[in-house]
Amino acid sequence: MPFELVKEMFETLPVEKQSEVVDFVLFLYTENNKNKEKSKFPFDVFSGGLNYIAEDFDETPEGFEDYI
Repeated sequence: MPFELVKEMFETLPVEKQSEVVDFVLFLYTENNKNKEKSKFPFDVFSGGLNYIAEDFDETPEGFEDYI
C-alpha cells in the first residue's frame, strides 16, 4: 500500500483514532527493535553463547565441604 494512500486514509480519521494509529505504529516499531537494543551492551559475557564449562563444575570446591 503506497504511503500517500495511507496518509490520505489517516487524515480522514477523527483525532482520537489518529492517536490510536500512532500508538499502534509506535508499538510495532518498538517490538521490531527490541532485539537490536538488547545486544548493544559491549561487555555481555554470554553474547556469543556459552563456550566453556569446566569438567569439575559440579564438584565441591576445597574448603567448602562443611557447607554442603
